[in-house]
Amino acid sequence: SHWLEMVKSRLYDEDTTAAWVLHRVVRDTLTAFSPVCPFFTHHITTTVYGTSCVDTRSFPAHVDEALGVGAEEGDAMRMLTTDVMAFNSLVWSTKREQGIALNQPIEGMVLPESLEAFRPVLTVMHRLA
Repeated sequence: SHWLEMVKSRLYDEDTTAAWVLHRVVRDTLTAFSPVCPFFTHHITTTVYGTSCVDTRSFPAHVDEALGVGAEEGDAMRMLTTDVMAFNSLVWSTKREQGIALNQPIEGMVLPESLEAFRPVLTVMHRLA
């Protein structure tokens, strides 16, 4: 859910890369859930893709091996998950405590150094001033 919040503004701006990644997340999640709820996943994937994910025999492989488990870049990105979640929670709770709506700007939030690469996304997402 944190990733979806981070990419939402890119989806609103019709960023095709963000839309493609969201599509893959949904499609692969449906494939993973097909043994648990086959009728539901069959109906959705047949309607959307014209083929049933229930017939899938293997889970999809990584599109980019550099981001796979055991790959340096992928492991480094996954290590930031806790920092992203903690920062998002801090901003949301601070806004709540100050009576600021989540879609309104906030001042004084300090971005952790580990998340500097995500500054543009987090600034737009939280409307950091």
